[in-house]
Amino acid sequence: MQTMHFTPPQIAKYFTVHESTIKRWIQSGKLPADQTVGGHYRVSKTQMNGFLSKYHEHVSSSYVLKRLLEQKQHTTERWREYYQHLHNNDNIKAIGMLRLLYIQGYSLGEIFDTILNPTLEHIGREWQRDRLEIHMEHRMSFQVSQHLSELGNFIQETKKLKSREVVLACAPGNNHILPMFMGDIIFKKYGFKREVLGINISLKELQKVIQKDKHIKLLFISNTYSALDNMTYLKKLITLTKKRKINLILSGRGWSRAELAIADKNSVKRILSLVEFENYVISF
Repeated sequence: MQTMHFTPPQIAKYFTVHESTIKRWIQSGKLPADQTVGGHYRVSKTQMNGFLSKYHEHVSSSYVLKRLLEQKQHTTERWREYYQHLHNNDNIKAIGMLRLLYIQGYSLGEIFDTILNPTLEHIGREWQRDRLEIHMEHRMSFQVSQHLSELGNFIQETKKLKSREVVLACAPGNNHILPMFMGDIIFKKYGFKREVLGINISLKELQKVIQKDKHIKLLFISNTYSALDNMTYLKKLITLTKKRKINLILSGRGWSRAELAIADKNSVKRILSLVEFENYVISF
């Protein structure tokens, strides 16, 4: 797990107060904090927990901060808790749970691999077995996308570097956008300049974007499900990225065995877990 620090704007969101209030607490010594060379305040997880233990009155209205004082659980089966919040249509507890894990120092890859992806798989299985009505499946999947967006907004974006640009898109015929969102949030955290093209993106559309921007270093293509045969598309994509010296990354379970064999033969990066992918992004 990673060492976690928080800024006054992030902390203000949890207490539902203005950022200036958090700064006053810091300056008065009420909330311990460190200061960067540039004069910005940073509060560590340890400092946050110490403050919460001492000033319980500031925790009473926040589900997330209440949970910070509790003993941390292993995440292996915690996706069931998140799923139950979704099933009960309790968005506050659902997004609060994701934010809590992030505060506690879990990486984005760990949160996605152990909470969101198992939940999405379970939703799909329950619908296939007629244990979940279609309107519930749609509602819960949409809420997961909302929670991803809120988690992404909560994460502080680092300075964008022009030499580290990435384009994210879904393969032709693929309308499942959540894996691409997860990749985008991870890229955001580590300072990549991103261009998100969206669902069902053809090779022609990708070529236009790549030809327009010579600084692109990574191309992230997601394919959760597609009724199309993407073999020709993938071969041409590999040729294009090799010619332009762009790193190609394939995400999702929608790629066929034959397509994956071609990818492996050409040393294309495949995402087997988001923890592994996050480590790849960190080292890029």
